[in-house]
Amino acid sequence: MHSRFESPLDVNVHNGVVDACGPIDWAGDEDEAVVTVTISQRKGKAVGSGHSTKAVPKPDTMWEVDVEALPGMQQLKPGPARASGVICGLGSGIEMREFTWTQDIELK
Repeated sequence: MHSRFESPLDVNVHNGVVDACGPIDWAGDEDEAVVTVTISQRKGKAVGSGHSTKAVPKPDTMWEVDVEALPGMQQLKPGPARASGVICGLGSGIEMREFTWTQDIELK
């Protein structure tokens, strides 16, 4: 299982919520996947996190996660950012498979 972030990603300038998304490439026996995302920006103390609110079923080819600023952190803003993702692939008869990646992205 593999993925990446679409870039640029949209950020709501009023509340700092990022609409994170990307393709999902199924690699084997997974039936569904759960996605967790963290985004940080060097300028200021801006860090946000989010996770899928429901499992992404196979054969969907895209995932989406709303990323919100963590308590006590600044809101995410348009500009360069660093994003990390974790996808946990689930299926009957297999152990959970985990895929992680980090990528430089742009928020607009």
